[in-house]
Amino acid sequence: MDGLPRTVFQAAALDDVLLIEERELSCVLELKVDERTLLDRILARAVQAKGQRRAGETR
Repeated sequence: MDGLPRTVFQAAALDDVLLIEERELSCVLELKVDERTLLDRILARAVQAKGQRRAGETR
């Protein structure tokens, strides 16, 4: 689950699902990434979403 829960409501909903499914979380991961790297990736996706080619793309 990428980025969940982000809110108290989402946390409560996750608790409900885990209870219903009789499951428990066994670990939590926190990924730390350089902010510039994240911004570069977001901007590249925005360009791609507009139908433009990303740098280095030759197709």
